[in-house]
Amino acid sequence: MTTGHVLKPAVISLGVLIGLAACTNPYDPGQRAVGGGLVGAGAGAAIGGVAAGGRGAVTGALVGGAVGAVAGAATTPSPPVYAPPAAPAGWYPEMVWLPQPGAYIALDYSYPLFFIEGTYFSLYGGNWYAGPSYRGPWRAYPSPPPALRGFHPGAWNSYQERARTHYRADPNWRHFRPR
Repeated sequence: MTTGHVLKPAVISLGVLIGLAACTNPYDPGQRAVGGGLVGAGAGAAIGGVAAGGRGAVTGALVGGAVGAVAGAATTPSPPVYAPPAAPAGWYPEMVWLPQPGAYIALDYSYPLFFIEGTYFSLYGGNWYAGPSYRGPWRAYPSPPPALRGFHPGAWNSYQERARTHYRADPNWRHFRPR
């Protein structure tokens, strides 16, 4: 056996490993189908090759790849949801209007919680969430609404101070308390 015959299987194996490494999202059914198909094809080819030689390897690769792809897609788990924590029972936020950014904010709340045009928005764990109530139910929101695009989580305390200043200085300042 020459060196070229040994290198070809090694190169093919390396290609398969790189292909599998490219499947980075375990919650994507397409990527799981590709990964399952590659693993199934490899296992099917090995078993078919041992059992029936070259033709068996081809048949095993085709059958194993198909079964692996279906199994990979079918067993895709749902992504975890890390929604904002529920507000404490009996707590109703004081929502105070801030002209900049053009949203109501929850006064004295530890997480960024905003109200814009009938929807609550929260930034939690680096992700935006939207919901019909300050208690949720929350759904992942792909990006902040336009009014909040410049918001940085480190600025939450300054937003709180600005809201307190408006609220204390003018008792008629725009605010509400949802129930």
